[in-house]
Amino acid sequence: MKHFVNELKRRRVFRVATIYVVAAWPLVQIADLLFPPLNVPDKAMAYLLIAFIAGFPVVLVLSWLFNLTSKGIIVAKSADDPNTDETIAEGNHHYDWVIVGSMVVVVIVFFAIFAAESPSTLQTNIPQNSASTDSANAIKSLAVLPFKTFSQEINEQYFADGLSEELAGALSTMEGLRIAANTSTFMYRDSKKSVSEIGKELNVGILLEGTVRRDAQDNRIRVSASLVDVTTGAQIWAQSFVREFKDLFKVQEEVSKAVMEQLKLKFEGKSLQYSRMPDNVDALIAQSAGNQEMQKRTVPALKSAIKWFQRAIELDASYQDAYVGLANSAILLRNYGGMTLDDSIKVAQPAIDKALAINPKSGEAFAAQGLLYLEQATSSPTIFSLAEKNLKKAIQLSPNYAPAHMWYGNVLNAQNKDKDALEQYQKAFVLDPRSVVAAHNIAGNLFSQGKEKEAQFYIDKIISIDPFYPGAFALFGSMYEKKGHLVDAYKQYLRSIELEPLGKEANMGVFNVVSELRDEKRMKEALDTLVLIEKNSGDQAAAGLLMHLKARGSAILGHIDLSIQQMKQASEMTKDTLIHQHILAEEAYFSEKYTDSIVALEKILEESKELGVNVYQYTENLELLHYVYALQQVGYADKASEVLAKMVEDPMNQQNKTQYLPSDYFIHAQVALIKGNNDQALLYLQLAINAGWTSSWLLFIDPAWKDLIKDERLLSLIQIIDQKLSSMKKRLAST
Repeated sequence: MKHFVNELKRRRVFRVATIYVVAAWPLVQIADLLFPPLNVPDKAMAYLLIAFIAGFPVVLVLSWLFNLTSKGIIVAKSADDPNTDETIAEGNHHYDWVIVGSMVVVVIVFFAIFAAESPSTLQTNIPQNSASTDSANAIKSLAVLPFKTFSQEINEQYFADGLSEELAGALSTMEGLRIAANTSTFMYRDSKKSVSEIGKELNVGILLEGTVRRDAQDNRIRVSASLVDVTTGAQIWAQSFVREFKDLFKVQEEVSKAVMEQLKLKFEGKSLQYSRMPDNVDALIAQSAGNQEMQKRTVPALKSAIKWFQRAIELDASYQDAYVGLANSAILLRNYGGMTLDDSIKVAQPAIDKALAINPKSGEAFAAQGLLYLEQATSSPTIFSLAEKNLKKAIQLSPNYAPAHMWYGNVLNAQNKDKDALEQYQKAFVLDPRSVVAAHNIAGNLFSQGKEKEAQFYIDKIISIDPFYPGAFALFGSMYEKKGHLVDAYKQYLRSIELEPLGKEANMGVFNVVSELRDEKRMKEALDTLVLIEKNSGDQAAAGLLMHLKARGSAILGHIDLSIQQMKQASEMTKDTLIHQHILAEEAYFSEKYTDSIVALEKILEESKELGVNVYQYTENLELLHYVYALQQVGYADKASEVLAKMVEDPMNQQNKTQYLPSDYFIHAQVALIKGNNDQALLYLQLAINAGWTSSWLLFIDPAWKDLIKDERLLSLIQIIDQKLSSMKKRLAST
C-alpha cells in the first residue's frame, strides 16, 4: 500500500487531482452566474456538473498511464525504468494547463449546445385546448406543475411549492386563461408520467414547469421556468431569473408576464392581480406547508394547517393568502367535526376581515366568507342569502378558483336547483380534475337526478384518483340505501368509517340502515357515535337533528307516541334555526293537528321563497304532500288541488330520469292516495316495493294511509316488506 501511494505521488496523480478540483469550482460558479441571464436552461448546469464529476476519475487514470511531454504523449514508465526521472520531470506538469483549458472548453461547448436549444426567443403558437383553435378569443388552458428543488430538505420543497402556488394564483386572474387547480397539479410531483398523459388527465394544453434554487448565504434565488406543449412534448419557451429574495415578487411578475406573452393573450387594459409575496422566506414555507395539510381534509391535518397558517401570519402580518388559508382550515375543521361552530367563527371571521382589508378584491377571501355564512345558514334566510351573494362575488373576481364554484354549487343544491348545481360542480371539476370532492359532488347530484350510469363514471374517477377516499364509500352506501340494498349499504358505510371514524355522513347512514332493519343493538351503537360527533360540533341545529333522528328510530320500532314526543323535543331544540318549522310541521301532521301543520308549512313556503328554493321542483317532497293532505282535512280542497297541480307539473313527470328510485314510486303512491285513487296508490306502492322500498313504518304513522291500513291488499304488501327485512337482517348478522 505504501508503495502504491508513493507511486501516486511520483506520477503526480495527486497534483492532477488538486488542479482538477481547484479549476472546476470557479468554472462552475462562473457558469452558474452567466447561464441565467443568457437564458441557458437549468438542465445545462446539471449536465455540466455530471460531466465534471464523471471526468474526474478519467483524468486520474490518464495521469497514471500517460505523460504529456515536449515529444508528445508517452506511456509513463515504472519506477525501475532507467529513464523514469526524465519522463516524470518532462511529464505531468504539462497536465496543469491541459486540464484547465479542457474544462474551459467543456463549459463553452455546453453553453453553445444549450443556448442553441433554448427556445426562449421563439414565437411559437401554442395549440389550444379548445375545439376552435382559429378563434383569437379561444380559451387557453394551463397547469402549473410543482417546481422542483435540488435540495432534499422539506422546507426547500415547501418554498418551491409556495412559489408554484403564487404563480398559479397570479395567472388565474387573467380572463381567457384557465388554470388547473393546485390540488390537482401537485399530485404529479415526482410523477413518471409523460407530458401528454399529464396534460390529458388535467385537461390542459400547456404545462408550466420549472426549478427553484435558493442560496441562503447571499439570500438569492434562481428560478428557471419553461412552457411545454402537451401535444408534441416540445419545450416552446424557457427562461431563468436570478434575484435577491426581497425581489421574489418581481420574479412572480416577470414569469407571469412572460407566460402571458407566449400565450398571446391580450391584456386589453387589464393587469394581472398579484397577491403580495412575503418578504420572509419562512412565511412562504409555512404557507405552503399549511396548504398541503389543508388538502388532506382530515381533522389532524386541518388542525396542523391552522398552526402553519398562524405561523405564516406571525412571520408576515400582511400575508393575505395565509389569512385565507387560516379561515378555510377553521371552517373545514368545523365541517369535519373537529371544531365547534362558535370556535370556527372566532378563528375564521377575523382572518377573512384581515384578508379583505389587505386586498378588497380577493376572490378567495369572498369565497371563504361565503362558506362561513353557509355553515351558519341554518339560523336565518338572511345569512343564507349572504352566503350566496359572497360566493357569486368570489366567482366574479376569481373565476378559476374551483372551491368557489363547488361551494356555490352547494348553495344551489340546497335551493333544489339540481341542474344549476351540477353546472357549478362540473366547472369546479374542470378547474380541478383531480379533486375527489368535486367528483363526489357531481356523482351525488347525478344519482339524485336518476342518472346512475353517468354518476358511476365519476365514482370510477374518484376511485382512480384516491382509492382510500372515505367520501366515495359513503356515497356508495347512500346509493345502495336509496335503492333498498340495505346490507350492501351498511358494508360501504363501514368501509368509509374505517377510513374516517367520525365521518358524519357514513355514521348517519349506518344508523338509518340498522334502524330500517330494526336492529336495536346496532342502532344504539350508531347513536352513541352520532352523539359524540354532535358534541364535537357544538351546534344547536345538530343537537336538534340528532333528537329528530331518535324520533325516526322510535317510529320505525313502532313506538309512535314516543316518536311524536321526541319530535316535540327536537322542535324546541331547534327553535332559533330554519329547521324548526320543518320539525314542527312534521310533528303536528303526524299528531293530526292539521291547522298547526298548515301554519308551519306556510312559514316554510315563505322562507323557501326568500331563500330562492323552488319546493315544487323537489322530487321527494313528502312535506309538501303533507301540506296538501292537511289542507284537504280542514276544508281547503281547492287550494290543495292548486298546490298539488304545481307540484306534479314537473317532478312527477321527469323526462330526464334514466332510472327511478323506490322513493319516486312511493311519491306517486302518495299522490294517488291524496287524489282518492286507492287502487292506483297500491299499484305504485307495489312498484316501490319491487324497486326496493322498505319503509313500511311510514304507513303506520302517516294519517293519509289511516283508512287503508286495514286493507288486505296493503297488509299483504307490508308482509312482503317484512320478509325482505327479515332476510336482510339475517345477512347483516353474518357480517
